[in-house]
Amino acid sequence: MIDKRLLACADYVREQARFCDIGTDHAYLPCYLVKHQRVISAIAADIHQNPLKSAQHTIESMGLVGKIQLIQSDGLQQIPPEQADDIVIAGMGGELIAQIIEACSWVKDEKKRLILQPMTQLSFLRKRLYQLGYQILEETPVFENQHHYTVLLCQYTGQCKQIDELYSIVGEIPRNNTREAIAFLRYQQKRKQKIVDGLKKSSQQQHNIQHYEFLVQQIQALIIKQKENQRE
Repeated sequence: MIDKRLLACADYVREQARFCDIGTDHAYLPCYLVKHQRVISAIAADIHQNPLKSAQHTIESMGLVGKIQLIQSDGLQQIPPEQADDIVIAGMGGELIAQIIEACSWVKDEKKRLILQPMTQLSFLRKRLYQLGYQILEETPVFENQHHYTVLLCQYTGQCKQIDELYSIVGEIPRNNTREAIAFLRYQQKRKQKIVDGLKKSSQQQHNIQHYEFLVQQIQALIIKQKENQRE
């Protein structure tokens, strides 16, 4: 029932945490965590009623009635802070995830953990998190159904800062000594190389060409380092 993407989210949830899943859809993740006795409580939340009805069906089919609380919530607005230690926001765009976090003051707490899985705008999300005073502690790359996904583990520090462009592209992925990490870096390198190839068709884009070529070279250096680490 639970796919690799959600399993990567589950791996970041702390043992015996109070868990909350924002945009829960079918509630597969909270059901998995409760069934495996990983958390002491779980909330499945969504802004719309239909996903909550699907979540209720999943909960009933797995015999978990009474063990997972369903809440209709606009982001984190209706979530009781004392019932959410580890919060997953997955399966939506990076800009929307950032808006949900920015709109909630009580997640500005170093004891809370945010586990984020954006479907789009990953670089934007990384930049915005640091601008808002959050730190990315770890990242897990996932390749599934011909798509690259990234799961971020974040914590509030209160230290707002700007990150450079390379970090916004690769984040903490280079710290993962895995084949998935290399595949992710290669994917990002190819994306930037396509930009270079497109710009070369215009004689007016020399400055931008050099900029993206340098990013391609930087990512290539990270790939080489990853391969060397794997041989050690």
